[in-house]
Amino acid sequence: MILDQEDILYQKATKYCGYQERTEKEIQNKLRAWGVEKKAEERIIQTLKVNHFLDEERYVEAFIRGRFLGKHWGKRKIFAALTEKGLDQALIQKGMAKIENADYLQSLRYVADRKKQSLAGATSIQTRQKLTNYLLQKGYEPDLVIKTVQDLTVQ
Repeated sequence: MILDQEDILYQKATKYCGYQERTEKEIQNKLRAWGVEKKAEERIIQTLKVNHFLDEERYVEAFIRGRFLGKHWGKRKIFAALTEKGLDQALIQKGMAKIENADYLQSLRYVADRKKQSLAGATSIQTRQKLTNYLLQKGYEPDLVIKTVQDLTVQ
């Protein structure tokens, strides 16, 4: 009877993992919300890992790809978001290393160009301030932001 219950919970967990990558912490929280005991939770998580439903390295890569390519986040913001999710910093660094420097700079330039266009009526000083603040908020490194803002506002 207990194994049947655990099998049902495992099936629910596979569906939960099936439509989106999840972290181990997210699975633990969901299983606790379902009222699963600690030992059963550990067995279910281990089985999910063995059957490749749960892979934090794959999660990190998908998260980075989505936030970098889709939302144009900088490395600092991505790193902070993944750290907040309780993921290993070495795993995060490994995923971040896959972002090509040329692509990163191109993304920074793209975001800066779009924001600058929206600031068409602002003065030069206001444009620099708003552009700098926006790029920092997006998670780009301060030295890259300063250089990019200078390049854009000199033109």
